[in-house]
Amino acid sequence: MAPSRTELALYVFLGVVFSAPVAASTPQPLSIRILPQEPTLSGAKASQQLIVLGKYADGRERDVTSDCQFSVANPQLAEVAKTGMKAKILGRADGETVLTVGLGNRVAETKIRIERSQEGRPFSFARDVGRILTRRGCNNTDCHGSVIGRGGLKLSFDMVDPGEDHRWIVQGGIYSVLTVEPKGPKPPRIDLKQPEKSLLLLKPTMSVAHVGGQLFGPDSSDYAMIRDWVRQGAPYGVDPASDKVRIEQLEVSPTEVLLDVGGKQQVVVTAHFSDGRREDVTEQVRYAAKNGAVAETGDDGVVKAVKPGETTVLIHLAGCEPTGIWVGVVAKPAGNYPAITGRNIIDDHVFAKLRKLGIRPSEQSGDAEFLRRVCLDVAGTLPPPERVREFLASKDPRKRDKLIETLVNSPEQVDYWTYRFA
Repeated sequence: MAPSRTELALYVFLGVVFSAPVAASTPQPLSIRILPQEPTLSGAKASQQLIVLGKYADGRERDVTSDCQFSVANPQLAEVAKTGMKAKILGRADGETVLTVGLGNRVAETKIRIERSQEGRPFSFARDVGRILTRRGCNNTDCHGSVIGRGGLKLSFDMVDPGEDHRWIVQGGIYSVLTVEPKGPKPPRIDLKQPEKSLLLLKPTMSVAHVGGQLFGPDSSDYAMIRDWVRQGAPYGVDPASDKVRIEQLEVSPTEVLLDVGGKQQVVVTAHFSDGRREDVTEQVRYAAKNGAVAETGDDGVVKAVKPGETTVLIHLAGCEPTGIWVGVVAKPAGNYPAITGRNIIDDHVFAKLRKLGIRPSEQSGDAEFLRRVCLDVAGTLPPPERVREFLASKDPRKRDKLIETLVNSPEQVDYWTYRFA
């Protein structure tokens, strides 16, 4: 049984370690924090996934959720379900309570609010079916969400037009170029008489050939949702266009992820609604790493570092603009990082990024190398021999700055960059 909040506080006062035994060689964080802070669980069966970040002596934060102990002050209102890297707070009854998290002698707390715990929400095709299609990539640009669709089925990208998507699936149609009206036969993608025979289920489960491969199995919750929807007559439900309560923002925690090769980080996505409600949509979105060679993402929102570099992970939710987070993978710590002062705002950003990734900047180039590089980069040409001799012989400490000003104001720079931009 997890220790209570009072027990945790007493353990900390006495210096008692209440987490699982940790090897003496394992460094302990200087502090820990819970994300998202002060979550609100709204509606029946509402839950919120949590992550705990530990800050270490090297200035970096790491996911320590799996090593932490969780305790709820009032178990009648909420409980914590923890499996591996995942920790969820589950609402039971309306009210407010406090969640306490401990790791070693580090403790963090956050307030939890539970509301409308007995109130279900009405069905919406855009939300309930749309999120399955978006999460599984069915309406992505390289599938049915492309300009011409795929296999005759055209869906809007990330279900930005749910009414049209519902028509294509329920009434059927074959996409035709230069017209929004489907031509020829209109085979629906569902079967109201035999829901299990619906193409919307047969193809993703690979019961019939599907170029996109198997997306989910017959025993999955996605399969059950679509099957039950068809059994009920494939209703459209609540229309997002007339619904006054809309998603205004997708909050992603953390916004930046820095990992060692092989490291993992759980990402949590929370939808903020116009009426003030918040909803955990971590398992309802699609994660797509722009550079899969650097980092991989799973359906559960866990980012895994593959090799050194940086990439962006885009996050797609039906009916919303995609958002994203930055992911950096460090090869190895740089040790005693040199103190470097930037000459301008661009230098400051470049040096900050290099320090974050543990990359030591190159030594300053010599005069001859600098001259060659800056002339080619700015003006697209090499300087004449007499200019080279003059620059190398000069003892002026500002000669590089003066050369840059000369090149920026030269006709060669105008011609070269006009050509490049054209």
